[in-house]
Amino acid sequence: RNDGAFLERLWRDWSPGFTPEPAHLATVKRAILDGLPGPILYYRALAFPLGAALRRARQAASAAGRIRTPTLLLMGEDDGCIGLDACRDQERHFAGEFRLETIPSAGHFLHLERPDEVARSVLAFLAPPR
Repeated sequence: RNDGAFLERLWRDWSPGFTPEPAHLATVKRAILDGLPGPILYYRALAFPLGAALRRARQAASAAGRIRTPTLLLMGEDDGCIGLDACRDQERHFAGEFRLETIPSAGHFLHLERPDEVARSVLAFLAPPR
């Protein structure tokens, strides 16, 4: 509806202070709108029906045990979609290395907002130990 105005609002809310290039946002909107309902089915399956979604999450967590794969979680300090509080204390789910890093002055789309800092963090995480 309204040529994806909702998507523009999400970008503003999720990454306050970041304005994507108009051509980039137009490409993203077109891809999402042309692919409907596919792009939103993932989110619906995660949460609905709620009871079943919670059961699936509990079963998956107990079956998998603690995650052994080394994991880097990068979060923008200003993420308006997923708050930092939701990401704290995640190390309890990991048997392997887990690192949470926050990128200052970045929101949900931190790879677009602060690409150099994201690249440095990823390369440092992937670098072999000395």
